[in-house]
Amino acid sequence: MIDWKYGGYVLGCWLIMTLAASWVIFFSTSLIIKLILLGIEIAFLTFLTSSFERKHPTLREKNRRPTLPYVKLITFVIVLVVLFMAGDYVFNKLSPLLNLVFVFSLCSFPQVISGLFSTVK
Repeated sequence: MIDWKYGGYVLGCWLIMTLAASWVIFFSTSLIIKLILLGIEIAFLTFLTSSFERKHPTLREKNRRPTLPYVKLITFVIVLVVLFMAGDYVFNKLSPLLNLVFVFSLCSFPQVISGLFSTVK
């Protein structure tokens, strides 16, 4: 069974993180400033998600269980295959901003797919 609510929640979290990291990478020039801003962003987003999950305990990952066995492993293998096939082109020919979006997309894919195929414990 597909849980659209939790899958949308996980996808929304990853989209917000990708957009915020893209803005940091695009507008800052120094590496130190980028790392500091990304650290602040991750801390702020962690605080937001934890406070939201306190109000809605069914959206906590520890309160979920997968409906399909090994779905996260299967999607992780698919991500590795895509990374090995397109990695050379992406990391050598595209801009750093698109590299970041590609990496975030690959990282979010197993989480979102496993979020779609999960139920509340």
